[in-house]
Amino acid sequence: VDHEIRVTVQDDGIGFDPQMIADGVNLEGGFGLFTIEERMKDLGGKLVINSRPHQGCTMTMSLPDN
Repeated sequence: VDHEIRVTVQDDGIGFDPQMIADGVNLEGGFGLFTIEERMKDLGGKLVINSRPHQGCTMTMSLPDN
């Protein structure tokens, strides 16, 4: 059985276009999400971002539990 550690963060804030993170764009003030995504990949995990402008955001980080 595969196990993983998962953390989900959700808000009802202003949201953003997740493609900007994929493109490595640093918004004013910066989120650091691109860096988090890269670190998760380095550890064998992933970061999933669901957001749209004016729709809030849900981010889930998962890592293998080994």
